[in-house]
Amino acid sequence: LRHHQQQLMGRSPLVDRNQHQQISPTLQIHARTAAAAAPPPPAAAAMLGTPSRFSNPNAYASHVVVDGGGGVYGSDDGEETAMKENGRWAAVELSNALWALGVLRLESELYVRVLRFVESWKDAFAAHAHFFRSQQLANSLWALARLGVEPGDRVVALWMDAFEREITSFTAQELSSVLWAFGRLQVFPGEVFIEKWYGAFVVKLSSFRPQHLTNSLWAFGKLGVAPKKTLLSHWTYQFEVKYALFSAQELANAIWALGKLELRQPPKFYELFE
Repeated sequence: LRHHQQQLMGRSPLVDRNQHQQISPTLQIHARTAAAAAPPPPAAAAMLGTPSRFSNPNAYASHVVVDGGGGVYGSDDGEETAMKENGRWAAVELSNALWALGVLRLESELYVRVLRFVESWKDAFAAHAHFFRSQQLANSLWALARLGVEPGDRVVALWMDAFEREITSFTAQELSSVLWAFGRLQVFPGEVFIEKWYGAFVVKLSSFRPQHLTNSLWAFGKLGVAPKKTLLSHWTYQFEVKYALFSAQELANAIWALGKLELRQPPKFYELFE
């Protein structure tokens, strides 16, 4: 990866983002390979934009972490990135970079650089939060949880504002992903968020797959927050309809969450496990 980046650094600067076709696949390939063993995977972020002299956001993220580039706002020679040039492109690039790092979960000395990158990322997010759409919001929060980095009060407040603005656009996967992230971080998102999440859950209920259902219930268990009876009723119905599609791990996680929250289910529910 370092050798690839050295080659990349030698290429011509300032690629035209509207005409470029050559995409450096290295970090994306590594991330997608690792993603197979990283449930729950967020929706794949769209590959949009070219940050300055880098051929795509993943190459830029790799540069920052592996070669110690000058942080989110530019490389070590002071170039501005697309984050300053266009807010919408910046949101995609920010979420792509953080998502890839979340999948890879780099360790040892590289993890120190990741943490440094994340701190700069938080500043960039604060400047561009109003451009983030549902997929970028979900992927970014998921990545922070995977990295084990708490977002902090400022990021959470901005994220919540964006969530409320984009709530109708969230898919079932994205809804389960953000709740999973809060559970993984063990950061209670607040009653207001939970109420809004409930509303979105009911609307997208039929689209929830076994993994989404399990991750959501698991998150409530990790947070120590019992879901409303109406939500649990909806969840149970979806489980009864789709139970044959649940994996052993998903079944185990669901039972763990119900036990942790001391939530009793009707006898029919337990008969499905036989």
